[in-house]
Amino acid sequence: MVDKKVSREIRKQIKRSTNSMSKELKEMVKEMVRPTNQNLREDILSDIWAANKKVVDGKWYIELSQAVKIISNE
Repeated sequence: MVDKKVSREIRKQIKRSTNSMSKELKEMVKEMVRPTNQNLREDILSDIWAANKKVVDGKWYIELSQAVKIISNE
């Protein structure tokens, strides 16, 4: 009986510690990815803004082929 109780308690403690480690790792990954996503978004918008624009009725447009090249990073 004692062995089962001890092993059950050990399993509980291991589960708690791995769950907390998983949460910490997930948070760390989120913090690492957020700046990358933000930088990527800024880079794309900057490239779109720098693309050759055409003005039609007071609105600025870029060619779809240019947008595709910018988004696909060509």
